[in-house]
Amino acid sequence: MVVHSSGRKAETGAADPIITRISEEDKVAWYKKPNLRYLYLMLFPTCMGIELTSGFDSQMINALQMVSAWKDYFGYPSGALQGIIAAAYSLGAILSLPFIPYVNDRWGRRWSIFGGSTIMILGALLQGFSMHVGMYIVARLILGFGIPTCIVSGSSLIGELSYPKERPVLTSLFNVAYFVGQIMAAGITFGTNTISNDYAWRIPSWLQICPSLLQITFVFFLPESPRWLIVNDRIEEAREMFITYHAEGDRDSEFVKAEMAQIQTTIRIELDAAKMSWMDILATAGNRRRALVTMFLGLFTQWSGNTLISYYLGTILEKIGWTNTQDMQKVNLGIAGWSLICGTTVALLPPHFLLYI
Repeated sequence: MVVHSSGRKAETGAADPIITRISEEDKVAWYKKPNLRYLYLMLFPTCMGIELTSGFDSQMINALQMVSAWKDYFGYPSGALQGIIAAAYSLGAILSLPFIPYVNDRWGRRWSIFGGSTIMILGALLQGFSMHVGMYIVARLILGFGIPTCIVSGSSLIGELSYPKERPVLTSLFNVAYFVGQIMAAGITFGTNTISNDYAWRIPSWLQICPSLLQITFVFFLPESPRWLIVNDRIEEAREMFITYHAEGDRDSEFVKAEMAQIQTTIRIELDAAKMSWMDILATAGNRRRALVTMFLGLFTQWSGNTLISYYLGTILEKIGWTNTQDMQKVNLGIAGWSLICGTTVALLPPHFLLYI
């Protein structure tokens, strides 16, 4: 009788309580489930690797500005030129924003990751072969243009593919992977810093290809987003994904029925909401406050001083009297390592915090 009631609720969209209950009652660890274990092993080099790529590419400009061979080759950039070199990556990302929703909705998460990673490989090659500062700036623009599509698609895919019990930790670790990329870039540049020719900066630039190659290699070993499949009327494919990875092949799983109902109900609600005007955001005082906070959240996080450390650490250290580039690289590597420790600690906290809410 209880099972029948749960099934009826799942089919009518009252799925959230069922999903919460079943996932909480599931005491089997993810690594003891063969299909889910495979899914997570594929998620790490692809989706987790995207933030690793972002951290690697972002750190690169900071680390290379401490390399004497890089400064000699490009004529010791300063002032506005130094600013545009540092900002080119972010400018490229801004230019790509209008295309992200269309690409994501039209071709799905996997092809979006593949396309963005391909663009970043081209940018990394161009950066490594740069003959003058203009070519270098264009390379950074291309790298920045490719990364947002991957980040949006990768973060969505983690949330849409992961089992609810592990989802909070996985989505948090997605952002932590950024610091792993930073450490890799800082460590590689520290190693090449003593090379006395152009390869001191060209080698790290070319190595930016590696994380993107991982994404291109492994992304199609992942299933497509079940949400995207349902939106595109490929409902049975979405159901098969849930049966395979969330129910370990159990075709009668109430959990699968609940997940399907939840997504279908959410999509219907979103379609109804899409009929509303953007001006509804400003219709009430509460909406206006939330919109204001949302708009300035990203801006304020970048105004906290972290951008100075992320892009101009070498210049800051020079201003306070540091001249040894090896010592500068050690400080840079140390900051990246500390960021990883702090980020990982916070990422592993969400499930424990939920116990006290």
